[in-house]
Amino acid sequence: MNNESVRKLYKYMSFHSFVDLIQTKKLNFVRPMVWDDPHEGFLFQKLKRNKQEVCDLVPDNLVKNIFLNLAHQFELTFYAQSWSLCPESDAMWRIYNYENCAIRLEAFESNIKKINSVQILDVTYDAEIDLQKEIKNIGLHEEKTDFIQCFRVKRKAFNHEQEVRLVVKNHSNVNLESKNVASNHKVDISYIPNLINSVSLHPQAPEWFDLTLEQYCKLNNINYIGKSKLYQSV
Repeated sequence: MNNESVRKLYKYMSFHSFVDLIQTKKLNFVRPMVWDDPHEGFLFQKLKRNKQEVCDLVPDNLVKNIFLNLAHQFELTFYAQSWSLCPESDAMWRIYNYENCAIRLEAFESNIKKINSVQILDVTYDAEIDLQKEIKNIGLHEEKTDFIQCFRVKRKAFNHEQEVRLVVKNHSNVNLESKNVASNHKVDISYIPNLINSVSLHPQAPEWFDLTLEQYCKLNNINYIGKSKLYQSV
């Protein structure tokens, strides 16, 4: 793995999300519960569907109550955003298609680490996510309860994504009794010049959109390197 000073991370996104990022100078983080994969945050999914199965693995009643309270608080305050170590692939452009108008951002990990309060997690991939292993990973029996570790593991069916996650906690205005918790949280990046190293476009994007994105990037002093050449004719 490359040194963090030169390691590059990539984010595939829609044009409107890209414009929102540039205009607001904020990264949009979301609660993992809105992601497509129902196995995300496996431990928390188990707590919703079969709390007793989880509680049976917790040592005693005192620790059990503390554990459940901390888990609930964590779930309400935890937000994440998906990036990738994959510069491009057929699979990534097809998954993040956005009607052939997907945009790929490139950034140095060293610059991303300058974002206040944001932590970077390299995702690992397992054939199966096991509840006992999840309990061990969060360090419950070592009295750590590092719930962020729950979001470090995905199933092998997703390993083509080579995912890296940016994660952040937002404790502001959180009411533990409320069911109406914001699904997203924006993090300011205005103080980090040139966070985006380059921008490229879906290889099958129409020419008019290529020109539009080029002009938009030029107006905002962003390095636009054009359409991907992945499907270019020989």
